[in-house]
Amino acid sequence: MDFFHHQDQARKQTRLLLFYFILAIVAIVVILNFSFFLLLSQFIFIESFQVWLYHPIIIWLNIALIGIMLGATGWRMYQLAQDVDALAYLLGAIEIPPDALRPEERRLLNVVEEISIASGIPVPSVYLLDHEYGINAFVSGYRATETILVVTRGLLEKLNREELQGVIGHEFSHILNGDTRLNLHLVGLLSGILVIGQLGFFLFTNGTYQHRREHFQQLTGGEYLKNLQVSPLMLPPALILITMGYLGLFIGRIIKAAISQQREFLADASAVQFIRNRQGLINALLKIKNDKIGAKLFNFHTEAISHMCFAQSLVTHFSKITATHPPLEARVIRLDLTYKYRFKWQKQKEKQQAIIDPRTVPPFPEAAYLQNNQFNAQAARHLTAQIGKPTPEHLHYAAELYQRLPDELLAQARHKETAQQLIYALLCQGKISDRKKKQQVLQDKTNANTLEAVIKLMPLIQSFGIEGRLPLIDLAIPALKRLSYPERKYFLEIIDAVIKADGRFSLFEFVLATIIHQHLPVLSAPRIKPLSTLEPVLTEAIIFLALLAHVGGGETAYQAGLSILTSQTISPPHLAHYSARQLQTALRRLQALNPLLKKQVVTAYATCVLSDGQVRPREMEVLRAITEALDCPMPPLLL
Repeated sequence: MDFFHHQDQARKQTRLLLFYFILAIVAIVVILNFSFFLLLSQFIFIESFQVWLYHPIIIWLNIALIGIMLGATGWRMYQLAQDVDALAYLLGAIEIPPDALRPEERRLLNVVEEISIASGIPVPSVYLLDHEYGINAFVSGYRATETILVVTRGLLEKLNREELQGVIGHEFSHILNGDTRLNLHLVGLLSGILVIGQLGFFLFTNGTYQHRREHFQQLTGGEYLKNLQVSPLMLPPALILITMGYLGLFIGRIIKAAISQQREFLADASAVQFIRNRQGLINALLKIKNDKIGAKLFNFHTEAISHMCFAQSLVTHFSKITATHPPLEARVIRLDLTYKYRFKWQKQKEKQQAIIDPRTVPPFPEAAYLQNNQFNAQAARHLTAQIGKPTPEHLHYAAELYQRLPDELLAQARHKETAQQLIYALLCQGKISDRKKKQQVLQDKTNANTLEAVIKLMPLIQSFGIEGRLPLIDLAIPALKRLSYPERKYFLEIIDAVIKADGRFSLFEFVLATIIHQHLPVLSAPRIKPLSTLEPVLTEAIIFLALLAHVGGGETAYQAGLSILTSQTISPPHLAHYSARQLQTALRRLQALNPLLKKQVVTAYATCVLSDGQVRPREMEVLRAITEALDCPMPPLLL
């Protein structure tokens, strides 16, 4: 199953999840009513359960109960939709700045950046649950190209680099398998089911649980219960709410288990295919198994996000039907069949796997087609199939590229002020006359220090070559996201002014503007109705087909790609008629396509690029920018 089918399957599971949610609400209301009917019928005469249900007071109470659950769901989904970082803020996580210098934080960020380059996924913002000492992590985001990674202090301090790579590879696999969107929908829907029980538990503990979690996580069993502070005044309503909510809690856990368990096995398998070294992932799982705290979290919202975590973050009763994750031993056995024959785990020596020079790696099949200068449709399908399926060779290539990036450029990409200078320097490449016009805009709109830094960076960027431009942009995104709203708005205004300075709109300017506007929106994008047919956006799809043909193979390439999109005979549009804003609007319309239609569009574009038997760096740059805008992250093409 490829990236597009995983995304399509995740969307279908979202509809199944909505069905489960409706069933859960109905079950809670019916069982709660029947329980109170049985209880009260012992003391007063009630003709029948039907009479009970149709009593005006009971009807209004049921409406209120359903309203509370739907309201909690609606509010939580609204919160999560407003900002990709919303869930991290809800949990009290703090952002690890991209320019962090602490050794353990820098090691984590380096691993994240390498895997991002290899997979084609823009670097996610990284957050830390500073007071959680269990070994755990999760990713969140509605789109594959707009995500965050949240890790615990325990993971940061207890895992070595090899084990970190295994865990982060697992989490990136969730992104590529379409799990992050599904998981966020699950968080929103479960909030309605869990809200009553959570409110009761909060009253039961007198609000102390959230503030004393760092103390609770050191306790077990009876010590934990003794340390809970219970207010006598709050006890009766709290117990009523807990009783009402426990049923919802149990149903919610069954739903999470039904959705999550097999997807964890899939993420483990995908991570191993990606990072090749399965021992790092195995050792991380075994460290959790042997750790005192394990993967447990002590956050007030743990119940809502437990299905998103790397490992089981809650201890549950009836674990066979309510556990969100398979047992650790089962996951290890899937990765290493010999484990079940061992009586104990012996700690493996930590060693760094040597980085393979990508030039020594056998070429991919599509590279062979290119070297033979023969076009074959299988090459385009193979290139499309690589989306969401990065290989160990991609990871080695990313590590090698990461090492070759000058330290000065990496440092520039990690701070919000210098990251802006880096983007300006990328835009100021080109003819001397064009550079002067662009530098004049920077002189007018920024300060002398900025212009001086840009001029200093330009030769460094030029010497590194085209292959480093996209990785540099993606590495700068987390730092740029730290800009305040006014700073972000002014930064985008300067970018647009620099692009317009020479009176032309180059291909790289299109690439850079597409990626920057994608990740730094100043306004919420209007909601677009999902499309299940290509016809309404065929014109938009053809615009970018013509753009790719213009960069590379010309009319022959255009016709080859067009044959994948439609059987109609359509002449290529005149690209000069389209402004930057119109191109961005066209991309937004294409985003509404369902995953399988996106696959058709991307295959057409890949066919266009490969039709003449060679791939130009600028072709690949434009293709990767388009696929990123369509939430289909494409790994680098290795030739």
